[in-house]
Amino acid sequence: MEENKDYIEIEDDNVTSNKNQKGKKIIRGIIGIFLIYVIVASCYTIFRELSSPSENTQRYINVEPVKVTWYELMRSPEKYKGDVVIVTGQVFQVEKVWGDKYVALIFTKKEPYVGYYDNIVWVNYNEKETTRVLENDIIQVKGVFKGLKEYTTVLGATNTVPEIDAIEIEIITPAEKSS
Repeated sequence: MEENKDYIEIEDDNVTSNKNQKGKKIIRGIIGIFLIYVIVASCYTIFRELSSPSENTQRYINVEPVKVTWYELMRSPEKYKGDVVIVTGQVFQVEKVWGDKYVALIFTKKEPYVGYYDNIVWVNYNEKETTRVLENDIIQVKGVFKGLKEYTTVLGATNTVPEIDAIEIEIITPAEKSS
């Protein structure tokens, strides 16, 4: 009878062990579902931010811009952060970010007989809310100054430039006439 009792106790240990394994599987499942929820929620937030109309366009459309130079933005970025500014320059690079979101890099320093070069500004814009920009267009951008943006160039160098979220973009001279 004792042998049978030992056998039952061993069997009870296996049942307890199976219950522990089931509990661990349930906890892993709950953690997995939670992680999937966090990932989906993060992706939804990013997608919503990228696909919705810009808050800047609606909030700042009638705000009078601050007259400021590239040097002032670079020297005192905190002073102008959040201000609406106007920048004029020649587009030298346009990159599609997502959907209708683009980035244009523009030269803002102009010299006679040379044209625009140097003093780069990073411009974020939504093609649905502004106008389509091409490389070599000379444009005037009205936008919200976000601060300084650091990026890596094609050659691997790090560059820090003023970053603006465009509210309005006006093409002063189209690419076909500025080259």
